[in-house]
Amino acid sequence: MAEPAIKQGMEELEKINNDSETRRLYEMFEKVERDYISGIAGAREEGIEIGATKKQKEIVLNMLKSGLSTVLIQQVTGLSPKEIEQVGENN
Repeated sequence: MAEPAIKQGMEELEKINNDSETRRLYEMFEKVERDYISGIAGAREEGIEIGATKKQKEIVLNMLKSGLSTVLIQQVTGLSPKEIEQVGENN
């Protein structure tokens, strides 16, 4: 039962391959789809970075509120004293 369906599919594929306009449209569709997927992946990575930065600032702010020194916060987070100061000033 699967063989006639496979044969029909192969015939359709052959028609598409022989029709240059259909093939061109298919290739354009494939490119649009790849670009869309790539855009989503890039947006996801950007979102992850934004979230990580936000979380790091929350942690620094909590450390400052707890009275920890800028030197200790710098050692723990890897942020510069200026970055630590900016987190404190902005909140």
